[in-house]
Amino acid sequence: MSNYNNKSSNNLSVASDLHTSNHFCQSVHCSYYATLQMMDHILLTKTNGIGALGIQNNQKNGQSSHNDKFSLFVLSFKKRMSKKDLNDINTEFFKIKNLRKKGDYSDKLVTQKESKNSLDSSNKICNILNTIK
Repeated sequence: MSNYNNKSSNNLSVASDLHTSNHFCQSVHCSYYATLQMMDHILLTKTNGIGALGIQNNQKNGQSSHNDKFSLFVLSFKKRMSKKDLNDINTEFFKIKNLRKKGDYSDKLVTQKESKNSLDSSNKICNILNTIK
């Protein structure tokens, strides 16, 4: 059983609320983590434990590289998705990731448009991930 699906849904809901309340940096942060948590959910539930092992190994070794998690996801599911879906996930994920870096680690503010784009990208990725068998 994975709680990551619920965490992802909650983060998407909070991201939407934060966007509506003009908290754009925080909205992008939640959108990004909603996407990662949905990837964790799919890795845990659709790989017969292989994905869970990869997640646990990253945590045990003190690694928190989201790039490693993304790579593990792509390796695990590239044959189960269309090239278009895989390309969309890749493009949208790195857009959100870059906006999250801007919002969390730079002195620059995230704009309303960037926040909306991030939320839309996260929803798009999560919708694609939910179609994986």
